[in-house]
Order: sequence, then structure tokens, then C-alpha cells
Amino acid sequence: MSDQHSSLDPIPRIRGTHARVDLSALRNNFQTLRERLGTREILCVIKADAYGLGAVPVARALEPHDVAMFGVALVEEGLALRRGGVRKPVLVLGGTLGGGYREMVAHDLTPVVFTREHVQSLSSAAGGRTIPVHLKVDTGMNRLGVAVDELDSFLDALVAARNLQVDGFMSHLANADEPGHPLNERQVERFRAALSRLEARGIRPRRIHLSNSAGTLTRPSLGETMVRPGLLLYGLSPMGPGRMEEGLRPVLTWCAQVVQVRDIPAGTDVSYGGVWTSQRASRIATVSVGYADGYPRLLSNKGVMLVRGKRAPVVGRVCMDLCMLDVTEIPEVRAGDEVVILGSQGGQHISAHEVAEMASTIPWEILCGISSRVPREYTP
Repeated sequence: MSDQHSSLDPIPRIRGTHARVDLSALRNNFQTLRERLGTREILCVIKADAYGLGAVPVARALEPHDVAMFGVALVEEGLALRRGGVRKPVLVLGGTLGGGYREMVAHDLTPVVFTREHVQSLSSAAGGRTIPVHLKVDTGMNRLGVAVDELDSFLDALVAARNLQVDGFMSHLANADEPGHPLNERQVERFRAALSRLEARGIRPRRIHLSNSAGTLTRPSLGETMVRPGLLLYGLSPMGPGRMEEGLRPVLTWCAQVVQVRDIPAGTDVSYGGVWTSQRASRIATVSVGYADGYPRLLSNKGVMLVRGKRAPVVGRVCMDLCMLDVTEIPEVRAGDEVVILGSQGGQHISAHEVAEMASTIPWEILCGISSRVPREYTP
């Protein structure tokens, strides 16, 4: 009898490449921040699928705790949370353009507004309902927000839309990870001055927020009522490699598997283009991860992974589905062994910061870049 499968049956995980998300570490990190922040509310940033960890499982794990809001970039990300059963307030940080207004109203997503189109279209979509919005002002990031010199005329339009209530006022720090950068103080001054202009018109937002993860660490006295941690929730410091914030635990472990081990003589090229040649008789382990999984090709001849609790260098060019390690100093490596790309094994640790530094990028990009073909597994 032939084996019949429904198109809806889940595809089994056969390949040994996967990402493990430790939800207990996630909750620990939230509670650690909660204890440090006093009366300030916490908006948990889970945009970009919770930086690659999975927005719905992350939100579900955090929702029973003292979360004020979740933050997403896109209307579609907010809708995915609602369809996943998440009921806490969701702030759409990136606003929207040309659509999505009715969906935001219908699904109780809180819009961020900074253009007249936002105000007019949301007011029209709201109809007889009064909906909360967060007003974003640009204080120096020069990315999104109402320009400071256009704030008064923008407020005229916002006040005229009587079914929109300014529940929040926000901006974004461009250099919070550099505490001594002069732009930080200028942005804070502009933010406070803009808030005073709102208050002079009788607009008193309940939620005032400026700090991302770095600002949460470096600027504790801004008078905010809410902060927006992202990377900190996932157990990584935004302040750079080598720094681990007390009480936080890494949430993600990314693993692969040794597919084959071969012995090669000195003078043998490995992988495309022969950019690595063995200088001695060597043992090479082929590993089930490549750039299609999000492991950067820039790590060719630069990267390092853990196998049998030891660090092994990536040699040759990283391929689409595979890469190679020099395990000559770890002769006991065998096919089937687990390889740790991010995380700990045998007392050794490789952080997203370390991988990012080798790839000349940032840890946010490393996490977000882990592709959808890498299954996420969740431990409670």
C-alpha cells in the first residue's frame, strides 16, 4: 500500500540544522528588565518575527507577564500576532502607506502616525470609534517622524481628527549605544521641547517613549513612561561584543550536524574556487548549514563553530547548503555530531556578536538572517 500524505501534514524535520529557542531564558530576561525599570512600562519589540526567533511563540510566552505592548514594524506582523491569539496591545512602529488602516482599526492595532495621510486615512477608517495613536517626532534620526519645525501644523490636523486620541508620544535615539555621542543630548532636548508643545495644546500622552535597548541601559533618567527593549529580551547586549548584562541569558542556540568527515593530504583545495588549501594532512568535516540558511558567505575562511566542545575554523567558501570545518585538531569528530553555530557547547560559547564581528555586520542582522528553512524548536 502506498504511503498517502495530506498536503496539510507537517513536513518532518530530517536535516540536523535547527534553532532552539529557550522560552524560560526569554521570560527570565523580561523579568530581569522588569525589576530594573521601576514604574516604567515595557514595550517588547518583536518585529522581524521577533528578530528571527518567532514572533507568535515569543509573544505568547511573554503575554501573561507585565507587558504593556508589543512592537512590530508592519501591519502584516500585527495581524499575524492577532491570528496567533495574541491579545495585548500591539504598536505598529513603521506606520503604513496607502493601506492597512481598516485592518488596524478592525484588529485593534495601535498606529504610529507621522504623516497627514496617516491622520486622514485612520480617521476615515475609524468612523464612529475613537482609536489611540502614537505620534512620532523626528529628533535627529532622520528616518521616520514629523519634522520638529512641522510639528505645530501637524498637530492642527491631528487635533481636528476628533476620533484619534494621542495615547503615546515617541522618537528614536540614533546613537544610544555611544553614551557620549553629542547627538544624544540634542535628541533628548528636542524631544522634551516637542512634548512641551503638545502639552501646551492640552495633549498629554499617557505613554512617552524614546529608548531602545541601548537607551534603556545608558539613559535611565529621561522621564519616559515606557521603554522599547528588543535585543536585551533575547539575551544580547546592544553595547557590543564582550559585554553581557547581568542577569540576562541567551535565548537562541543555532545548531547543525556533521554530514561527512574526510581526510585529505597537504596541498588539497577545499570548496569553490580553491580559496583554502590544506597546509598539512587535514581532517575536514562537512556541516549541514550554508548561506541559504543564513550563515553568511562572508564567513568563508573566517567563521568558527563548536564541535565536541571545541572551536573549529570554517575553511573554504561557505556554500548554499553546506560549509566545511577543519577538525584536524579534533580527530574524534564523526558524521552525525552536533555542531553549534550560535550558543554553548562543552564550556565554549559563540555569540551573535562574535559571528557578526567576523562578518563585518551587527548581531541583529545575524539573528534576523536565519532563514525560514531552519526549523525553530521551543523549550518551555
